[in-house]
Amino acid sequence: MALRRGVTFQARFEDDGVGMAPVNLSAWRGSLPVRDGLTTTDHLPEASEYSLHGTYLQDRLGNRIDGSTEVLGGPFSTDYVAPTITADRPSGAPLAGPITHEDGTVTDDALVFLVADPLLADGAAGSGVSRLSIRPAGTVTAGVARVTLAQLRAAGATGQTTVIVTATDLAGNVTTVEQEVDLASSH
Repeated sequence: MALRRGVTFQARFEDDGVGMAPVNLSAWRGSLPVRDGLTTTDHLPEASEYSLHGTYLQDRLGNRIDGSTEVLGGPFSTDYVAPTITADRPSGAPLAGPITHEDGTVTDDALVFLVADPLLADGAAGSGVSRLSIRPAGTVTAGVARVTLAQLRAAGATGQTTVIVTATDLAGNVTTVEQEVDLASSH
């Protein structure tokens, strides 16, 4: 599980007596505590393999037991950086129609966007891209968004057209890129 900034933590326990005091939470990586008094991911550096522990459990009379050995949640990572989107040409570049190669094969010129989820600050893999979309038209496969002149024409686009690519990672971080393409010089 990957969590973004601003995710809050809360644990509640009950007893049959006087009731429980609020649970003090701590984050651990491996066998080492990282942060005591944890209430939100804002208090944690971006990293992988956290676990959530109760520092102690206490009833309202002050009877306390150590809770640090009990894992209440995890493992989870914190991922604070949205995916990156890179276009294969500058904004405003023309998009041609079909291209005939010297060997007689024909391919469609395409504006291609490569999408990647950056490594976490500790060097572990990011949470991964969970959603990728392209508008007003195009195709999406395995971290690549691609749009051709034929797809844009079929969607009713003419002249200068804005192509919008949005990528979301598993932690919920979102990035959007808008790219102008020139269809006016295409036939």
